Amino acid sequence: MKRTKLEAILEQHRKWRADPRTGKQANLGSAFKMKRTNKLEAILEQHRKWRADPRTGKQANLGSAYLRDADLRGAYLRDAYLRDAYLRGAYLRDADLRGAYLGSAYLRGADLRDAYLRGAYLRDANLRDANLRDANLRDANLRDADLRDADLRGADLRGAYLRGADLRGADLRGAKQCVCLDMVDPREYQPVAVATADGWRIYSGCRSFSVEEALKHWGADYAEEREIGDRYLRAIKALPECPIS
Repeated sequence: MKRTKLEAILEQHRKWRADPRTGKQANLGSAFKMKRTNKLEAILEQHRKWRADPRTGKQANLGSAYLRDADLRGAYLRDAYLRDAYLRGAYLRDADLRGAYLGSAYLRGADLRDAYLRGAYLRDANLRDANLRDANLRDANLRDADLRDADLRGADLRGAYLRGADLRGADLRGAKQCVCLDMVDPREYQPVAVATADGWRIYSGCRSFSVEEALKHWGADYAEEREIGDRYLRAIKALPECPIS
């Protein structure tokens, strides 16, 4: 960003602070690109201090940060702000991202093996081709997330909110409290059941149902091919008792 443009933004921000009816709040998120490792380390260190004592340090604000292929292995980013962050191919193995705000973050192809994402906000996040093997995604909000072809083997998905998430091609073998329905959907959907406190939650394509709702949806009034509906009914009825309801 050129200095003249930056000065104009700052001037508009001063006016906005004096009178919100004039000027404009400064939004420098999209202009923020992380280029120097020492700068990133300084932000992480301030964040650690903030988590230990909010009176010291500063919460990490990496909203819209450009962090492609960044090495963030083991990074402490609990409750950090990473909305719209560009993290394609980032190395986040063992990172602590509990409660982190990652709404609309771009994490395609990121390495998140063993990452701690419990309670993280990942709505609309792009996690296509991401490696989430053995990641803790318990109670994470993954609504409308793109998880196509993601590796979720061994991931903990207990209580995860997956409404509208795209799981086509995702590998869910061994995922905790997540059961791949024993059926094949010719539309290439990967139907799964996730254990929640209210019982099994069934996800297929962009749809989400309780067991009762699912049985009704694929029941006698199902509008599409009857054979598909029957496959779903058989698979859902074969589910074991929900382990955490």
